Amino acid sequence: MDILLNKDGHYAVRPIILANPFLYYFLVREICNEKSWIIVKELFDKFRVPHFTSCALPVIKNEKEKFHNATTIFNWWNSVEQRSIELSLEYRYMFVTDITNCYGSVNPQSFDWAFALKGT
Repeated sequence: MDILLNKDGHYAVRPIILANPFLYYFLVREICNEKSWIIVKELFDKFRVPHFTSCALPVIKNEKEKFHNATTIFNWWNSVEQRSIELSLEYRYMFVTDITNCYGSVNPQSFDWAFALKGT
């Protein structure tokens, strides 16, 4: 059985297909233990591409946040608005993209391959 989620009421329909949710619990538990998490962070650093910037990564809320979502808004302002101005001095063109409905094309086995460094 497939369960479809729609995040914003537009095009992004995400199929949720869990053969056994308990297996995902084990995966998250393994990825998030201290030793594995260090490896995951090292892999992110190793495969970082300097010409691509992801501005939609979750941010940790500032403890002294004066109003709701201030940290998220500041992160967006800093990483998109201000960075765009900086880069406009160096580049003539900017390409902005948002991948719509990409979840159906993600192969869950690719996570296993990535963490096992298959094909690298």
